[in-house]
Amino acid sequence: MVTGKVTGKGVRKQYGEEVPCFYLEEISSLMLVDGDFKEERVLPEGVLCTLSGENTAVDIPKLGSFCRLRGNVKLFEPATNPGEFDAKEYYRILHLDFQLQKVQVQASGENYNRLQEKLYHINQYFQNILDDCLPETDAAVMKAMLLGEKQGLSTELKSLYQQNGIIHILAISGLHISMMGMGLFQVMKKCRIPLCIAAFFSIVCMLLYGMMIGAGSSSNRAIFMFCLHVAAPVLGRTYDMCTALALSAMWLLLEQPLYLKHSGFLFSFGAVAAIGVFLPLFRFESKHSLLEGFSAGLCIAAVTLPIHIQFYYTFPLYSLILNLLVIPLMSVVLLDGIVCLSVGVFLPAVAGVIGLPNHFILTFYESLCLLCSRLPFHTLILGHAEKWQVIAYYVMLIGLLWTLKVEKQAVDNKRRISRWLVILAALCVLLFRPSSGINITVLDVGQGDGTCIETEAGHGILIDCGSSDEKKIGIYKLIPFLKYSGIHTLDVVFLSHLDADHTSGIKELLESEEGRIFRVKKIILAKAVLKDEAYEELCTLASANNIPIFYMETGDVYRLNDVTFTCLHPTAEYEPPVADDRNAASLILQMDYYEFNALFTGDADAGGEALAVAAAEQIRGKEQKSVTIEYLKTGHHGSSTASSEFFMEYLQPVFATISCGYQNRYGHPHKTVLDHMEKYSVAYFRTDESGAIRIETNGKKIKIKRYLER
Repeated sequence: MVTGKVTGKGVRKQYGEEVPCFYLEEISSLMLVDGDFKEERVLPEGVLCTLSGENTAVDIPKLGSFCRLRGNVKLFEPATNPGEFDAKEYYRILHLDFQLQKVQVQASGENYNRLQEKLYHINQYFQNILDDCLPETDAAVMKAMLLGEKQGLSTELKSLYQQNGIIHILAISGLHISMMGMGLFQVMKKCRIPLCIAAFFSIVCMLLYGMMIGAGSSSNRAIFMFCLHVAAPVLGRTYDMCTALALSAMWLLLEQPLYLKHSGFLFSFGAVAAIGVFLPLFRFESKHSLLEGFSAGLCIAAVTLPIHIQFYYTFPLYSLILNLLVIPLMSVVLLDGIVCLSVGVFLPAVAGVIGLPNHFILTFYESLCLLCSRLPFHTLILGHAEKWQVIAYYVMLIGLLWTLKVEKQAVDNKRRISRWLVILAALCVLLFRPSSGINITVLDVGQGDGTCIETEAGHGILIDCGSSDEKKIGIYKLIPFLKYSGIHTLDVVFLSHLDADHTSGIKELLESEEGRIFRVKKIILAKAVLKDEAYEELCTLASANNIPIFYMETGDVYRLNDVTFTCLHPTAEYEPPVADDRNAASLILQMDYYEFNALFTGDADAGGEALAVAAAEQIRGKEQKSVTIEYLKTGHHGSSTASSEFFMEYLQPVFATISCGYQNRYGHPHKTVLDHMEKYSVAYFRTDESGAIRIETNGKKIKIKRYLER
């Protein structure tokens, strides 16, 4: 374990689920220590420090002070699979280069920023009031909405809100700032306070509020635009939303150009641009509030859809209707929360009663989301769009906007409908997913196996997915990949055997609420599968999801259009040499697609490989013209028990992939296996070095892509 000694300035702190976090910037020194080896490194922009449990609240450095901290160095992980969350890129946008864990405070300066520290303690004080006055779930939501603290929110609630397209209500943005800031400004004006004083006081209050909540890009944008809005009449100017939006974007991007890759920034500015630029041109001639709201929702959806696709690869279909019910009640929620917070300072019991309306509204929100989640097609899996598609989409929208700006004729509802038809054409460009041949993706699941095959006809095939050293790969790797690829149905899931390093991701897919948006048509196992506890658990899970289980033995064939899978091992009567050895009874499948052949071997050992060769020789005269293969999925993660020299000499594949964990404790892939690869001129690709490996073929030509280089 590498330890680090860092000296820098504390700029932010917050309490996580268990221990406090401290953010360092203006780093003045960095020393990395690995045993007796010490090295000074290039100074980072910022460091996220997770303090150890030994530190008390008194020990935590004050904001604005320079301090020296020591802890274990942990790098932020890059995404190693398509669709996976890229922690390294995300924290880079926030000016954080790595993390120090179990930090000990070695020294802290006496000089600090008293204003920042006081605002932090006020934030903590308000959080405690909400915790004392409201039920746990309500308090967590209100802390997110009013104080910018999201650590207490349950993963289930955040996922529920996100899947239904209302996650934005938890972010402090334009609605929150305009209600609080403009509310304060209007009250002061009605009290006949001079305009300049009211504007100055309102701006100062909102700036202090932004400092207190640790404002992000969306709240910074809202506060900046609020300041311009309030200052405009004082300076004798007219406020223009689009100008204010452009200025705030320039301000934020000058500070951090990488915000162009940040979903919060893009959603925030995209939604405001939709309302300020597109809505006036697409508004129907109707004073009905629901129609107006629906028109606004359509404009926001049209502008932000590419952002949804680029970051989440899905679109919540019912979010347009859901937001019509949710957003009007938000003013009540925020007002009630502010009153509850104010009264809670003096009368906590009374504040709890005041918070009852919020409890009912938040329960209503949750019930609506659960209802929508059970409706058909509630989440459209759209897949990843290419850059040219996103550019073409926005070019068409901007071209339409330009045409409308110079249009001289009167605009009726028929013309507005024609505008939506142009948008429909742009949608066709954005959502077009060309396909030719098949794509095989060997997922990086750590020490485990997972392969997904996409056919030209749009079928999804999964061969294993599990890991022994990484948790929740179904949630964090498999589901994001399926969304990224636009796969909503898995026509078949082959499970070579039932060890956790081949099945844990599948189980998470079937167990999780998020996994319900995917359909699994069938699961195929070996007839010789061991009927143990893992088998019974899988059967129960499959039955609960109405998924039939089928079985294969040597010689059985499964066809899906132009793709054929032939079972080469094991026979129905096969008994492993060692009792209860699941690996030995692994399915070995040969896949044929025109002139392209592949072999998937699970964790079969050398004995299973020999039986597969014998089976292939026996089948050759019946259905197979040749046993020569182009691609081998190396058995048992590159273990020396598999990929025997006899097997490699017989197959002589063109290339192979090895699925193993980065710096795994088993020493996979074994040197013997790599020597066999070298001896028979097999090009091999390793997930521990290259992340996910993608193989594209039309049955003749083959293209191999590596997701990253470690």
